[in-house]
Amino acid sequence: MADMRVSGEEQKNFVTPKPEVPTYPHGLKISLEKEQLDRLGFLNAPGVGEKYAIMGLVEVVTVRSGEDNANSDGFSIELQITDLTLKSEESPKEKVSALFHGE
Repeated sequence: MADMRVSGEEQKNFVTPKPEVPTYPHGLKISLEKEQLDRLGFLNAPGVGEKYAIMGLVEVVTVRSGEDNANSDGFSIELQITDLTLKSEESPKEKVSALFHGE
């Protein structure tokens, strides 16, 4: 059998990228696909950096409670977005994309 361990020379040359520190916590990014964008009335893709107001309804899907290391009672919840509206600061319901509609 061959020893598959990384050799000392390989370890010296091994470079790992420095992890990028996120601007916002994990899980706050929402991905919307063609079907969801169609429901929101998008016909053209918005530009990167454009801002939209978001209004929505969420359903509590998980509630956790317990004590932490400081012996204080704590809880957390998980929310499922169930209904969503987006509105452009410039023009209401700016529509998504020729990319999706082949224009």
